[in-house]
Amino acid sequence: MTGVDKYFVLARSVILLGLACYFAAIPTPFKGKIPFGVLLLALALHLLVFLNLSQHKAVDRLKLLRVTLFFDVLFISFLVYFTGGLKSNFYLFYYLAIAYASYSVSLWNAV
Repeated sequence: MTGVDKYFVLARSVILLGLACYFAAIPTPFKGKIPFGVLLLALALHLLVFLNLSQHKAVDRLKLLRVTLFFDVLFISFLVYFTGGLKSNFYLFYYLAIAYASYSVSLWNAV
């Protein structure tokens, strides 16, 4: 795993932990927490799959990063939708995805 991947995993773990704390603290009924819980589970599974695949030499790193960026955009979109839509402050996670894309892949792939 390269240095960029280590920071990615560390940042993703901190985000997962922060979202889990937020999930535990929100005072919504249980039915309102189910979509948010599914999103957290998807993020945790994606992190585990990324860790597993990033250690294999046969996996193309660029393709793995493209899939990760696509997942990030979907995850953030659903997170914003389930936490208030236009009133949600989780849209700021888009900036993290943009920063990661601009640092880890080429310009064309980031666009």
